[in-house]
Amino acid sequence: MEGHFIKRGFNKKLVKDQFSEVKVKDRAEVLRQTDKRKNSNLSNRVPLVVEFHPALKEINGIVETLWPILETSERMSDVFGSRPIVSYKRPKNLKDSLVRSKVKKARE
Repeated sequence: MEGHFIKRGFNKKLVKDQFSEVKVKDRAEVLRQTDKRKNSNLSNRVPLVVEFHPALKEINGIVETLWPILETSERMSDVFGSRPIVSYKRPKNLKDSLVRSKVKKARE
């Protein structure tokens, strides 16, 4: 498997180091499920889902910079709570428009 990554252009030293690090770890410890949400404040934040567009890369910075304005308003701070997490969804492409998701039954 190491050779596969090296053939794909990954740094040889990095691949060797990572594989040697993985070989030392206990399988049971690695497969044990852990709580990935270390900060409970982050788990309560509502996502702001927007369709991805290259011009919207700065939206996270805009929300972060202008969020204090909404927090100063007593009414708005109750409505919005904490600052949302900005996440992007894939826009529809040509395949989505041309291919049906359900196949119609043939009439007899």
